[in-house]
Amino acid sequence: MAGDDAPPPVRGGWREIYRDLIASGRDLRAHRTPDDWLESALELADPPEGRRAVDLGCGLGSDLLRLTEAGWCAEGLDGETAAAEFVTSRYGIPVTVADLHDALPWPDAHFGLVTSRLALHVLDPDAAARTFAQIARVLEPGGVLAFAVNAASHRELGLQYDYRGAVEVAPDTWYLPGLDRRYLFYTPDRARRMLEDAFEVVTCEEREIEHFGIRKRVVTCVARRRPDTTVGAA
Repeated sequence: MAGDDAPPPVRGGWREIYRDLIASGRDLRAHRTPDDWLESALELADPPEGRRAVDLGCGLGSDLLRLTEAGWCAEGLDGETAAAEFVTSRYGIPVTVADLHDALPWPDAHFGLVTSRLALHVLDPDAAARTFAQIARVLEPGGVLAFAVNAASHRELGLQYDYRGAVEVAPDTWYLPGLDRRYLFYTPDRARRMLEDAFEVVTCEEREIEHFGIRKRVVTCVARRRPDTTVGAA
């Protein structure tokens, strides 16, 4: 149960992970596995022809590379300066350093495609609702959103994280004291509810993936912003 003594939302926490990945020298293009949810979003979106796309929580840029390969004018957003500097210096792709808890720093209808891999689950339900409204705002009418988030079964199966002493601080949102982080664990139904106000859901399903050698259960969604939906700043 959430309470007045619940820990604050986690902001960042990936500095050491990025440092180790950068130091390893691994080629992200060689380690990227095919993702049908991302590929289906690329097929669904109108031909890019110089149109803009953004990857939220872009990390070290593996999905940004795929977007640029597909012809998108891509940029990223990440909360860690080290990640942004790496992507910009290594691949020449611009990355904005910003927090997903804050309003997205772009004008309305700026992008034709928004992607996010394993980043939006750091937001609690209220913050996630605000961010999905922001995504709808910066997407063109008819623009495409594709994302992957941790599934509820990821926690139930005890995958990846240290769950000792975990506390549910909001619905489906768990604080993990061993990591000093909190995560919102999704079901497909929860993801659909997050999208229902502004998006037409094309696919939304739970699946198992491997991410940098880590077994994960995730929910992946591809959706299109409804052309007749009016969205404003959240």
